[in-house]
Amino acid sequence: MSHSNAVGFAFCLLVVLANPSVCQENQTAPTEPSWHDLNVKHAKTQLALAKVELLSAMEINRESPGTIAQLVIERLHSDVAIAEQRFQEAELATVGGSERIRLRNAEEKIRLAKLKFENGRKLHDNGMVNELELERLKLKYELAQLSLVLLKNPQYFTTMLQSLDAKVDRLGDEILSLDQRLSRLEPIRGFIPAN
Repeated sequence: MSHSNAVGFAFCLLVVLANPSVCQENQTAPTEPSWHDLNVKHAKTQLALAKVELLSAMEINRESPGTIAQLVIERLHSDVAIAEQRFQEAELATVGGSERIRLRNAEEKIRLAKLKFENGRKLHDNGMVNELELERLKLKYELAQLSLVLLKNPQYFTTMLQSLDAKVDRLGDEILSLDQRLSRLEPIRGFIPAN
């Protein structure tokens, strides 16, 4: 080791010994992730889950065609689209991102309600769905369209009751979708005996 390198090494050693916090800085525990990092990770995980659920349903239909209804597959496609929007918003951390997600969710809800109504109309024409069910599907489609108008114009969406009603309606659709998925899978897998 040359003389200048030895002097440099000795100087560095003295600095470290005189200031132990220099060494401690490198040994401290990693800092807690920021809210932004957690939000991005959460959105990324939601997106991954939505994609896996879609792929799983498509795999089931590939192995046993028609097991899962096309409307359920469309709903899973919507879930992926909304999760992608959430992930993009989380990465950008944009102001108003949650509003755009709600709007995207409302647009997807309209698309799905329209598909359900059109499917119901075809089934009605073939005598497989009664008039009352067709009317219910039509009203769900109209309600989805009106919900989007309300979301786009916050001056109409003023009371907490309306906001809560919209959230309950969304949760109701999720529960119905899950129930339909389970009812289609249970007879196939034989989990629940028929009573």
